[in-house]
Amino acid sequence: MKIREIFHRKTKEAKEAETVEICHERFGQCVLEKDDWGAFMLILPSLPFGKHEDVEIELDVTEEKIAAAVRCLAEIYDGQESYLTKFYEGILSFCEEWEETDSEGNAVTMELVEKNGSLFRVLVQEGGEGNMVISFSGMMFDDEGEELLGCHSVIMEIDCATGEIGYDLEG
Repeated sequence: MKIREIFHRKTKEAKEAETVEICHERFGQCVLEKDDWGAFMLILPSLPFGKHEDVEIELDVTEEKIAAAVRCLAEIYDGQESYLTKFYEGILSFCEEWEETDSEGNAVTMELVEKNGSLFRVLVQEGGEGNMVISFSGMMFDDEGEELLGCHSVIMEIDCATGEIGYDLEG
């Protein structure tokens, strides 16, 4: 059997992804696709968050919780300026703790964080208490594009029910 035949047969055998469609006043018509692990991914043409253009939106909830997760996501998007400020404050705090500097040896400032901090993922999931929790994931770069914080991702978690915010490093 030729490689091309094996590939063709496997492609035919691949099952179609499960999708759910919802209409939300903030986001419009949304299609969510279930991944191999059971999480639902939002599929939209583009969903920027502030200045961050390519933000991956992930919902890690059961089908019954999709409406609640999208409602929490909409609340975060409606207050995105405030949440980005809190995210940047967390990044700055880690940079101060790690004594990070720019390429000239100056301490990282809020101005540098706002300019070079990145947000690449927003994850909505059910927390331990049953509340929806939204996590922001991002990175920090110096003025020459070098990764700071030991190449760790900065994580900010927001409990949608209580408004509590926590920070962590990952990776």
